[in-house]
Amino acid sequence: MKNLEIKVNCKDLKKIEGILNSLNIKFLSEGFQRDTYFKVRRGNLKLRETNTGEDFLIWYKRREKAEPKLSEYYIYQTEKSWELKNFLKNAFGEKIIIEKIRKIYLYKNVRIHLDRVKGLGNFIELEAVLSKDCIDKESRKNMNFLVKKLCIEKEDLLKSSYSEIKK
Repeated sequence: MKNLEIKVNCKDLKKIEGILNSLNIKFLSEGFQRDTYFKVRRGNLKLRETNTGEDFLIWYKRREKAEPKLSEYYIYQTEKSWELKNFLKNAFGEKIIIEKIRKIYLYKNVRIHLDRVKGLGNFIELEAVLSKDCIDKESRKNMNFLVKKLCIEKEDLLKSSYSEIKK
């Protein structure tokens, strides 16, 4: 699967929530996530454990640049994540653990993540999920709309994942 994404520092998540609510953008959920990253040669591999019990193994790769970027990813829903975590730790080694509280909103095909990341701060992630017939131009239009409405500045864009920022 593929998506188009950006990640930005955010000084005021409450203000962003107010803007999203004023635009009637759909709120989906809020919850705790723990991402355990493993040492792999190519891309990033993480096990996401949630407070809902819906745990996922996620592999992704993307170029590290501070602009909207294309990401390729694969997701596998898992049960007994503690067993899988031990298996992966022994096979690859643990790189880092990132814990966050995430609120998720949805605007058309763009997921809006408002993250409070332990030890790092507050962030906004915009992820436009691309389907086989989804036109990249439409996704960019939706992202640009949100960037403008959320007053996201180019200097706030991040090029790396939380696992790279925290090093």
